[in-house]
Amino acid sequence: MGKVSGGVLILALATGLALAGPTSVAAQSEGRSQAAETVEKATGKGVVQAVNKEERQLRITHEAIPALKWPGMTMAFKVASGLSLEGLAPGARVTFTLSKSPQGGYVIEQIQRVE
Repeated sequence: MGKVSGGVLILALATGLALAGPTSVAAQSEGRSQAAETVEKATGKGVVQAVNKEERQLRITHEAIPALKWPGMTMAFKVASGLSLEGLAPGARVTFTLSKSPQGGYVIEQIQRVE
């Protein structure tokens, strides 16, 4: 076996770490998203944490979503263009349906408050 230069060794270690799996929260979310790519729709339950009407986005703390193999967590979701955000505010308990977005990830296509 020949000599390995420092740069090659660092590259090999970095590549090995990259192949070992996601290490950041963003990478973990991306990994979950990739694992669920075959699922077109899924339903979830959660509590609205924030509403961003300008960007048509909701941040929801949701229970586990078994169809996507996601544990419970807090995530921001885009909301489909035809869906009203009226009546949704922080603290609202909701059920929602996610559909796979052509741009990647999931978008809320249906949402309703539950009591």
